[in-house]
Amino acid sequence: MTILGGMLRLWSLGRLGLVHFDEGIYAMAGDWIQSPSGIGGLDPTVIAYAPPGFPFLVGLAYGVLGRGDVAAILVSIVAGVLTIPVAGWLGWRTFGRGAGASAAALCALAGPHIAFSRMALTDASFLLAWLVAIGVGQRFLERPGPARALALGLAVGVAQLFKYNGWLAGAAVAACAVILTLARPRDRTAWLALWGWGLLAAAVAATLYWPWFRFVEGHGGYARLLEHQRGYMGGLAAWPRFAVTQLRQNHALSGGPGLLLGSGLAAALAMLAARGIRGGALAAMAFAMIVSALVLAFGLLFVAFVGIWLMAVGLLRPVGRSTGLLIIAWLGLAVLTPFYHPYARLLLPFQSMSWLLAAGLFVRLEEGIERLTAVSRPGTIGGPAKVLFAAAALWILPTLLAFTAYWASSRSLADLLEPSDSVRAACRKITGILPRNLEHLRLLARPPVTFYLSSSAAVSPQPTLERLLTGGDTTSWTLIDGAMIEQSGEDRRRLARARVRWDFVREVPTTMNLPTLLDVDPGAATRRDQNPRASLLLFRPKRTGARR
Repeated sequence: MTILGGMLRLWSLGRLGLVHFDEGIYAMAGDWIQSPSGIGGLDPTVIAYAPPGFPFLVGLAYGVLGRGDVAAILVSIVAGVLTIPVAGWLGWRTFGRGAGASAAALCALAGPHIAFSRMALTDASFLLAWLVAIGVGQRFLERPGPARALALGLAVGVAQLFKYNGWLAGAAVAACAVILTLARPRDRTAWLALWGWGLLAAAVAATLYWPWFRFVEGHGGYARLLEHQRGYMGGLAAWPRFAVTQLRQNHALSGGPGLLLGSGLAAALAMLAARGIRGGALAAMAFAMIVSALVLAFGLLFVAFVGIWLMAVGLLRPVGRSTGLLIIAWLGLAVLTPFYHPYARLLLPFQSMSWLLAAGLFVRLEEGIERLTAVSRPGTIGGPAKVLFAAAALWILPTLLAFTAYWASSRSLADLLEPSDSVRAACRKITGILPRNLEHLRLLARPPVTFYLSSSAAVSPQPTLERLLTGGDTTSWTLIDGAMIEQSGEDRRRLARARVRWDFVREVPTTMNLPTLLDVDPGAATRRDQNPRASLLLFRPKRTGARR
């Protein structure tokens, strides 16, 4: 499963490039590797976007591979591939034999995870850190002690250094500890060990994060950062709308019915290969049909609903500490994630909990089918055949309905693997047009454009179109990125003024890949008429004697 997932994430590596706004920020932040101050010379611009974890890895990649977009993207690809065996380890240690193989298959073929592992964003690296923190948290809850507290603190601290919500992994462990304490209030020795070593873990996590806190304090203050983050938060009134939008985005990034059906079959076959076909070939076929129908019908997002419900009514094994932590994390993310602006990538931690809970459900399902097929009375249709007929009946209707729904609105795996190098290609064309002795290029553009052009020209980024039009002089070459002004009708009207101040040279088109398009326009998840194109407009100074 790791090899298969790696092949998908590495697909057409040479055609991958930076296209998302944030990708340019992180790619330029990786230049800390060339600073005499080392990581202390990190560009403070990145503070508003993420802690230093991902830019730190990007800088290390530059040190090994050289500065470039592929080096930055490879950080995410490597993290995405490593997440597959980590998910397998978590599934195995939580639900036993077979669950690890199934969880690894669900991770390897998860459309959103494939898409974001192929971009220079923090999300693939953060998910790896998140799952490690959850696994270490399981170990701590099972037997609290100094070594496991230290490991938990380090894991949560690392997760917090990749995203500002990394502390939620520690919060999930704390919530589980509260439940354990309430369940056994008289076991004073147990809860003293749990909370005593838990405080040590919290102190270790805070100590690891402290240098970044001080860095932020020295560049605008942490209060200002929190105020900025609150600007993306919605209240209770916005929660339903944000939740629906995020689910639709996940649907759009699912890879279509083919990938979902394939991931369900892969999860079933991987589990059967790990556990052995103990119920016979017909039982194995029935199991594979039911699992594939569940994954296809629920899109890997709602399978966990089924698993949690079965646990609640006692059809699964009693919920232990490890399983309880997964359920608490899943429920917490289900409630908290839609409070934030609906970015599709924010669902990855929530979805990873679904992979694991689904794997646990599949183990219990396989055990149930084995019991049903174990005995058959003479003169009747055998148990395996009965189960196979029932599975076929359960498979046909949800499969047809799911195929109809997904074909109507979701994209295919090909859309997730499409090239994303249009900005790089466009910047190469622009570089070929610019004069060789150009002193500086004034531009209003996405950070990826700045990243690409900065290697061949002295760029002077402008914060707004108004500043570009009114500041400086008209003797400089100028570049305007249509993606930066697309959402502002006022700016589109002002754009005409640029043609008065400068001579128009060329329009170079670029395209946004699907994850970037969904961030720019979250509502695009339900539309197929959206325009993923954005042009770069190049202007040169008015020729001598030309009328202003």
